[in-house]
Amino acid sequence: MGKALFSKTKIQKNSNSIIQNGSSNVVVVQTGVPNVPKFDDSHKIDWSIRKIKEMREICPRRFGVKDSLERAVRIDNYLERILFCSSKENVSPTLRLYGHFSPFSTIKGQMNHSDLDKLELSEKRRMLEWAQNGYPVKVIISLQPSLICEMSYDLEQYDERCADLERSLTSLEDYKNVQFVVDDVCELDSLYIFDTLFYCASRNDDLDKVSATYVSTDFVPDLAFVKNKIRTFDKRFEMLKEQNKYLIKGMELTGERQYIHNVSQIRKENYLEEDDL
Repeated sequence: MGKALFSKTKIQKNSNSIIQNGSSNVVVVQTGVPNVPKFDDSHKIDWSIRKIKEMREICPRRFGVKDSLERAVRIDNYLERILFCSSKENVSPTLRLYGHFSPFSTIKGQMNHSDLDKLELSEKRRMLEWAQNGYPVKVIISLQPSLICEMSYDLEQYDERCADLERSLTSLEDYKNVQFVVDDVCELDSLYIFDTLFYCASRNDDLDKVSATYVSTDFVPDLAFVKNKIRTFDKRFEMLKEQNKYLIKGMELTGERQYIHNVSQIRKENYLEEDDL
């Protein structure tokens, strides 16, 4: 249904790319570090559910799906409906992604992460397809200080995720329709917003108390609620974009990927220092 409604957009590459490696494209627009407030964190995530490593048992009980593959199929169905409704409203859909590495990562590690691995691969595939088809993509990448200890990943897995993130971003640099920013202060976990008329994934205030990874698709979205979420996302995206520009320029970095690398290594060093205490 959706694929027939939108023709593929010709993608412009390289010279006018939104994502650039060179610092010559960084423009400082403020004299101080922009103030980027956190999302409302009144509902803290209960990370203990991940520590017991029973995600495959949680998924069917909470959301009525057998595994991450079935969840991915449901998301695909929602995206088809988004294209249909966007066409009716004469609006071009934008894929908005917020999360800790999840749209980008793979995990080669322990068996107890196997279901999570499939889930992340399906989301990464969907994002790349969306970009390749010419639709706008906005991504907020959260580099959380809790990525190692709270999520039960060892240092080798953490390094792998960081390297995979950099490779994925490199593959997106050709696409003018893709923008991303880095958020290294937010404590919330994965939030995936698919607009224009549907958003798939959270009322996370309630769901993430139990499972911060598996996102419910079993709800009837309210248009006003979705529009408010979109406005919130876009406002934060623009604030983070200006903050990133300022910090990249001030740290004399070559671009966003080097900034991500530096921040991720600082996170690891802080974790190792805390572990030695």
